[in-house]
Amino acid sequence: MRVVSSALAFGMAVVLLDTACSGQPQGAVTDLLSDDPSVRSDAAFRLGQARSKEAVDALIAALNDPEETVRVNVIRALGDIGDPKAIVPIVPFVGDSLSAVRMATCQALGALRDLRGLPALEKALYDDDESIRIVAARALGEVPGPESLEVLLRVALQDESERIR
Repeated sequence: MRVVSSALAFGMAVVLLDTACSGQPQGAVTDLLSDDPSVRSDAAFRLGQARSKEAVDALIAALNDPEETVRVNVIRALGDIGDPKAIVPIVPFVGDSLSAVRMATCQALGALRDLRGLPALEKALYDDDESIRIVAARALGEVPGPESLEVLLRVALQDESERIR
């Protein structure tokens, strides 16, 4: 009897958890509009973790948030979700003045694995910040096709840094 009760309780917990998680993306989408930047940042993070395709448009709308941490988490979330319609809107952020935003953009473009991100990743290979160049080179390795390999061979192997070559 005790085993049956434990199994029933566990089953109910799983159902409740599943129900709570399925409602999470909508609440997080609403949180993207909060006045509190930490709430907006956390919302973007949760949407990325949930891989919520329904949230892509709201995340794209949040790309120009004035707070760095929000922009970084929005870009990461778009990469985590993997919807190709995020590529064009995030490409300009490879030239952002903040290195964390540039790095998140390179990571997201690598995760999206789409050739439309190649010009931005190639641009990032010329970044003054070595860590951005490293992340861009790794991201290029994620993009399938001979075009990404050609960029790596042409640009990355000529880099002054041994870590990139």
